[in-house]
Amino acid sequence: MINLNITARNFELREDMKNYIEKRLSKIERFSNHIIKSNLIFEEQRGQYSGEIIIEVTKKGILKAKAINSDFFTVVDELKDKIINQLKKYEQKLKGK
Repeated sequence: MINLNITARNFELREDMKNYIEKRLSKIERFSNHIIKSNLIFEEQRGQYSGEIIIEVTKKGILKAKAINSDFFTVVDELKDKIINQLKKYEQKLKGK
């Protein structure tokens, strides 16, 4: 399992939120063996949750994805989908060279 550094700003990250994040994002390592570390930042402002995932990969690469929604769990799902697409493109790029 990859090491996820999770930061929550302006709200308290509940245990069910942490479990959901780990459940959803633990699968991203299946798409790349080149993940070095990952940071996940959530912020709540006026009922809107914004999330950003930053993944550092080998070959000096950084992959980022952002999502905003009023539902925290939807933000996590959108981040997962976006970062998986980026990881797939990154892996295809590595194989193409």
